[in-house]
Amino acid sequence: MQRLAAHWACRYTGLLERHGFGGTDVRAASTPLTPNVKLGGDPTPRDATEAELGSYPAIVGSLLYLACATRPDLAFAAGALARFMSAPTGELVDEAHHALRYLRGTSRLELVLGGITSGARGAAAAPLLGAYSDSDFANCVDTLRSVSGAAIFVRNSPVLWRSSKLGSIVQSATAAEYVAASIASDDVVFLRNLLTEFEYDLPATPFRVDNSATVGILKSGKVDAKTKHLAVHWHCVRERQLEGVIDVEWVPTDENIADLFTKALGAPKLREFRAAMRLQQCG
Repeated sequence: MQRLAAHWACRYTGLLERHGFGGTDVRAASTPLTPNVKLGGDPTPRDATEAELGSYPAIVGSLLYLACATRPDLAFAAGALARFMSAPTGELVDEAHHALRYLRGTSRLELVLGGITSGARGAAAAPLLGAYSDSDFANCVDTLRSVSGAAIFVRNSPVLWRSSKLGSIVQSATAAEYVAASIASDDVVFLRNLLTEFEYDLPATPFRVDNSATVGILKSGKVDAKTKHLAVHWHCVRERQLEGVIDVEWVPTDENIADLFTKALGAPKLREFRAAMRLQQCG
């Protein structure tokens, strides 16, 4: 399989230099955000300066662009920082600068697609299309809304990833995982339709979730007390399981790649999931 690598060193350099983080004396960070940080909710925030208020939208906008294009490891940080675009505090500006210092230390990462031969270890077992789904319950301290995440692969190459705050509050971690799975299943259906246009014959798509209660509900096909109150459209994921569009599997949290898109991970787990998303050192 042909190997394609996407690397935008010129964009990294321009962004870092515009905001004063391009020098060799800049101390690199090992994570996009401070590990386990919960943004917002500070009762006594530090006021941002006029210069910081002016630069914050530009920094976050650039991070969002990179996160959508070639840097899935920035997706959660960019999305979390973007929620405060209208009125960032000094602490939020510090976290945006933390993301730039992370980018400074990882500017040689490239997103690799393909390049896995049929004889490579694990290549033959890799499904044509596979998905991971996750959520972090009540992640947002200001609204108590959960964050959903998804990672979808064609063979072993990431083709779609998502990090987004849910549009409403849910009442349990199981409900949050169920809604996140429904959102991710929409993306799976889109990609299945696309691959069908190329005349691929697709079995049920492996769909990995780390919440055993959610897996049980989806496999049973029955209305459950933990999810029966949810809006009707969220239940399409259960129908997709019953119809064989997806095949829901439980996966340990430590192996759920979608965890990368739901919270500020520590450096060891970030590096592991970053590698799973095929982000590799160029050259």
